[in-house]
Amino acid sequence: MGNGWRLGDTFIKRRLVEDGPSSRAIYHYTTKVIEVRENFIEALDGFSLTDYVYIRSILPNGYRTMFRRPRYGNSIIIIDGKDGIIIPMMSYDILAHDPDVAKFYLRPFRSKLGLRDLDDLKNNVIVSNQYGELVEAKLVKTQYFPYFRELQGDKPDLSIVLRYNVNNKWVIKNYLDIYGKYYFVLTDFKSRNVLFLGYVQDIYGIIPPIKPEKEFIDPWRAHTIPVDMAGGDWIKLTDHEWAGAMTQSAAELEKLEEVLEELVKRNVFKAMATVISYTSNIFVVYVDFYVKPYTLNDKTMKIIENIKSEIERIEKLETWEIIKNVFNL
Repeated sequence: MGNGWRLGDTFIKRRLVEDGPSSRAIYHYTTKVIEVRENFIEALDGFSLTDYVYIRSILPNGYRTMFRRPRYGNSIIIIDGKDGIIIPMMSYDILAHDPDVAKFYLRPFRSKLGLRDLDDLKNNVIVSNQYGELVEAKLVKTQYFPYFRELQGDKPDLSIVLRYNVNNKWVIKNYLDIYGKYYFVLTDFKSRNVLFLGYVQDIYGIIPPIKPEKEFIDPWRAHTIPVDMAGGDWIKLTDHEWAGAMTQSAAELEKLEEVLEELVKRNVFKAMATVISYTSNIFVVYVDFYVKPYTLNDKTMKIIENIKSEIERIEKLETWEIIKNVFNL
């Protein structure tokens, strides 16, 4: 779809322009990549070639854009102008997460900007995000932004399978990977080709309002937990269900997922989401189910109570399988 993609029941345009009395903003999917007000940059974000083109299209006089597009790795954008050197948040996460990576990205810009390494970057650059916040780079804590080429072999913090009943006619199915504060909408989990991406908080409501947090068992082992945020009309049915490879409990969870999808098809629920949390053990994941009811009437509540009773039965099976696994019974 050349002009956008559907995520759940929402069509998200590839390019959206907002014009105000004295301002203009351009969105690339859910990310505001630039807002200009009275010939000054009000907000700036992004990293890609498309972001670069959108930014240049309305960049005021007195600013110049610099673009780095390596053969391997993500591209970045840097703005030099009357406000000093500004780097969009996404670009900053890409280039400043590691000192060696920073040197690689800055190499072509040394003579133009005088930036040699990560220390130079932190002390001489302002980081901007889509919300209009301008922060000194040394005060910004970077987050991991994966290379597109590594998505197939990388392990996300969370994965989401999203199912929506659209206009009571068909069920839309989406696949998402979550890395920290970023979401990636994928074609599927096999090829993991990226359709579009953005900040997770911009799609709360379309997806359950969750964020990933790492829980460390010891220095070598960890697993991710989806932490529920306040608000929203999603209902969580589960409690971080253990799903070991080739186990009966995992098979039962899969059957329950099929039942929930059928309830979406039959208009009992407007949507459902399967949230997968990863662990250090490649044979074990944790699964959570969320549903979005049309209305919370007595009939719907009764269905939800019956589902939770079934989940309690599966949880007892999980507990027994974990005990067998630990003690090698």
